[in-house]
Amino acid sequence: MINHILSLCRCVAAAALIMVSANAFAGTLYSKVTATSSGNGKVYVSEYGKNDLKDDSQITSETHSLTIGTKPMSATGSSANHGYLLFAKGDAGYAFQKWSDNNTENPRYYPYTGVTSKKEASPDSKAITATFAPSALTVRSNDYTIGWVKVYDSAKPTVNKSVNAAGDVVDIEAYTRAAMEEWGHKMEPGKQVIFEGWYDNDGNLITTDNIIKNHVVAENEVFTARFRLEFGIKTDENNKIYGYYRLQSPLLKDETHFLTIIGSHRYKATDFGTGSNDETRILTATIDLNQYSYFQQYGTDNNGYKTPDAYAMSEAPYADAGSIFYVTAEATADVRSTVRSTKVADKIVASAQGTSTAEILPVNTDFELRAGTLPGFYHIGSKIATEDLTLQFAGAQRRAWVTTDKPGDVMQLVNGDLEIQPVDIEHIDKHYFGAMPDETMKFEGGYWTSMYTAFPYECYEPDGVEAYVAESIETQNGVNTIIIRRLESGIVPAMTPVLLKCRGTSPKENRLIPILPD
Repeated sequence: MINHILSLCRCVAAAALIMVSANAFAGTLYSKVTATSSGNGKVYVSEYGKNDLKDDSQITSETHSLTIGTKPMSATGSSANHGYLLFAKGDAGYAFQKWSDNNTENPRYYPYTGVTSKKEASPDSKAITATFAPSALTVRSNDYTIGWVKVYDSAKPTVNKSVNAAGDVVDIEAYTRAAMEEWGHKMEPGKQVIFEGWYDNDGNLITTDNIIKNHVVAENEVFTARFRLEFGIKTDENNKIYGYYRLQSPLLKDETHFLTIIGSHRYKATDFGTGSNDETRILTATIDLNQYSYFQQYGTDNNGYKTPDAYAMSEAPYADAGSIFYVTAEATADVRSTVRSTKVADKIVASAQGTSTAEILPVNTDFELRAGTLPGFYHIGSKIATEDLTLQFAGAQRRAWVTTDKPGDVMQLVNGDLEIQPVDIEHIDKHYFGAMPDETMKFEGGYWTSMYTAFPYECYEPDGVEAYVAESIETQNGVNTIIIRRLESGIVPAMTPVLLKCRGTSPKENRLIPILPD
């Protein structure tokens, strides 16, 4: 993951030029949200992405407010958008019913748009109230920072049934906290969040299925969903980060968005329209996704909208050695933090396919890793030319840019989320790298393809992949024949071109395990 980060950063540094408007507003804008309870319950307000609510026993007040201050959303703007999270907890025998704006989600995202107040003592303010009603069933999460729960009518899935009575038939769902859909983007929850199961009030496991279907409610039931966050970053005894990683975006979950570095391109305002905000927000560098080059032609649908290519929609990115980075970094004391923007590592160096950030970046350029907006995700950041920068995705263009960090702009925060995926034997069933032969390359009982990587790897024995190297050339009757030899150990050294004989055509069937440099 870190290697992806570094790779991105090196491109950024290679073309480091930030355009900032002379008319930019330099101050901070403030908003305040106050949540109150109508009785029979408690409320809690948190900043979106920084919610520190784990066990709902922390919700102890009938009135809770929070003030957020941040720079405006754009360099030339005089207003900002702030994001809040609201939580409501019913007293014994009661459940949350709805908010005063008729929203029934709990927890829920609560946007505050158009913030203009420059005074912390008198911020722009909003108030919202939670109401509660008697209920026979209560559902909870053991950690609301990573997992949420909901109850709905089995016959009418769109009907919220957090308030229910004995005998009601309901579905009970536990789900990983993900970002809301925005600008048409569909977000994918992090793979690092693991749902362990539903437990009753006595701590007994009910089921490991995340949805309990057609449950007949009994009197005074309490169900708790247990989640845990799997920490994928490797650290040694000296708190140094190391290992092979990929970085993946949560955007557009039907496509595979691994980061790859294929060059840089100096953006112009006309690349994104003619607005001045484009000029002030773009750094002149690009990190493409899945080798989908800026210069390639996009396909279009019947309405003329740009569509992704077949590459991103296929398994091909899982066979892309350019998406595998070896990373080293120094972890901070907060390396396991999930609180947004918390610094978890710095002094990142990443290498991929024969180059590294240390070779590309200017001397004394330091990139750091911060906890992302979603649990299990991270942001890549640095400071260049006095500007705080965060790597962001331009979802519609399938590439990445770097822009000034806007902590009040929820969409940009989500665009900056990257999941760190360790590529190693411990995670081989979840985050894998493998060969992808073509159907037409079937010969002598297997499917053949070529492979070249800057890192050494081992053919995963259960998948039966065989590696062959060219050993000699024989000439008979003017015809040259290349003689290949099988590597009996299954270990392929770094920078060694090979032919791979595979049993199938999917990378998941032909897995290859990167070997650490030592």
